[in-house]
Amino acid sequence: MGASKEFDWLAAAHTPFDMDGEVALDVIDVQVEHLVAQGVSGAFVCGTTGEGLSLSVAERKSIACRWAEARKGTSLSLWVHVGANALPEVKELARDASKVGADAIALMPPCFFRPEDEEQLVAWCAEVSEASGGMPMTYYECPDMTGVHVDVERFTELARSKVPGFLGLKYTHSDVDLFSRLCGRLLEGEGMWWGRDEELLSGIEAGATGAIGSSYNFAGKVYEPVLAVLSGGDTEEAVVAQARAVRLIEVVAGYGYLGAAKAVMGMLGVPCGPARAPLGNPGTDAVEELQAELEELGFFEWGVQR
Repeated sequence: MGASKEFDWLAAAHTPFDMDGEVALDVIDVQVEHLVAQGVSGAFVCGTTGEGLSLSVAERKSIACRWAEARKGTSLSLWVHVGANALPEVKELARDASKVGADAIALMPPCFFRPEDEEQLVAWCAEVSEASGGMPMTYYECPDMTGVHVDVERFTELARSKVPGFLGLKYTHSDVDLFSRLCGRLLEGEGMWWGRDEELLSGIEAGATGAIGSSYNFAGKVYEPVLAVLSGGDTEEAVVAQARAVRLIEVVAGYGYLGAAKAVMGMLGVPCGPARAPLGNPGTDAVEELQAELEELGFFEWGVQR
């Protein structure tokens, strides 16, 4: 049987820092309000966009707790990324995510001592899942960043029987044909979440049940025509909207993507602060140039909440 046809669209949320580099928990309340206005269905916290591997375990737990509190009374689901290199830390974060009431956990694999094959990766995931009490868990497939290259089709088959809460994949990879095969083999209750914002339309056409991405934080309205194809919307409008999104991401990336994306959030009234070292951040002049480029592009006239 196929997975649910309801598309699960999550913003990979930024971690807000103050100018001293400390986590600014109070900004999370503003982020929640902003994401609700963007129209996304959930928040994916402490992942790549959330600089999760640049955070301490204590910081990650405090962030998950604040998101869990702040999203109460809204329609936002909460996914907590718990991946790290040290298995005891991953298990601690997984237990904490369950404790604070997250809807799901996700995890990328350890990227220093890497699992050598699908069996090792499944065994590692199973320990984490058990630590969480079997809560829904999505494996974060991002081989370009983690350096972990396994046969994800075989991994998925093994995980179904050995990982108690296995839910599917967050797929941030370029092989659309492989993704399409994975989508075609979904069992009831499973999902496949597309992770490349620039190619969202391709992911939808390949059968994605959802998407998780960073630009949905500030450009949710830009993607609405793309998402509309799920309910019979105009394909030509979707192509135009996807091209806009690509150009938008290119402009932001020209200033150093993550730091610049957080600056864009500031332009929209959500003060996410700088990216944490070793990542760089655009200076004052560069932020002004970025805003001017976005204005010229028409970004602020595309229905973006500001």
